[in-house]
Amino acid sequence: MSIYGLIIGIAVVLGIEVIRRKTNLKEIYLLIPLIFALLGARALYLLHNIEEILAGQVKIFNIWDGGLALFGALIGILLGIYIISKLVKQPFLKLSDKFFTYIPLIQAFGRIGNYFNKELYGKPTSLPWAIEIPQENRLQGYENYTTFHPTFLYESILNLILFALLIYLSKKVKADGILLSLYFIGYSLIRLLLNRVRIDGEYLLGIETSDLLSVIFLIIGIVLISVKYRRN
Repeated sequence: MSIYGLIIGIAVVLGIEVIRRKTNLKEIYLLIPLIFALLGARALYLLHNIEEILAGQVKIFNIWDGGLALFGALIGILLGIYIISKLVKQPFLKLSDKFFTYIPLIQAFGRIGNYFNKELYGKPTSLPWAIEIPQENRLQGYENYTTFHPTFLYESILNLILFALLIYLSKKVKADGILLSLYFIGYSLIRLLLNRVRIDGEYLLGIETSDLLSVIFLIIGIVLISVKYRRN
């Protein structure tokens, strides 16, 4: 197993344990969103890389080598939480709040794995904190550049800030769905911002899907939080 796979595995295990303690759910239930998250993340990544799969450059099941699309994981987690809510007869939004308060922490830790895979870096830069990318890991068109923005690190830091904000608000917010909405809004803004620096666009049928999904999640978050505050 690669260092990337090890870090992702540790992040998931720690995240599951924290969420288990906060939700009081049995471990077997927590496997449901985990499985759907992996399936969703891998499925969306593979959709982005159909040509590479056909060329034999990407192996469908080798997730330890990289290849998990975050928005696919989020969709899978939501589906898994919905199934759990029906099984344990708890409100979907209430459970989602508890899960998504800690999702940014898992993301922040998991993003460190991108450093070891030399991926998810940004535009060339000579800033003091720039990272050096080996020739074989540089994207087409950037072969003659050496140092790049560590956008995975930027996202990790911003996710930690989002996590701290959600933890703080979790002690004050009472209405179900508010924390989920704030996660949608917060992470969508983080991704839209960092996509202006990243150079590894994720395209499907000619559409940059991470920008598109960020906007969709942002709108959902704004609508949900607006509805909740009107009702209260």
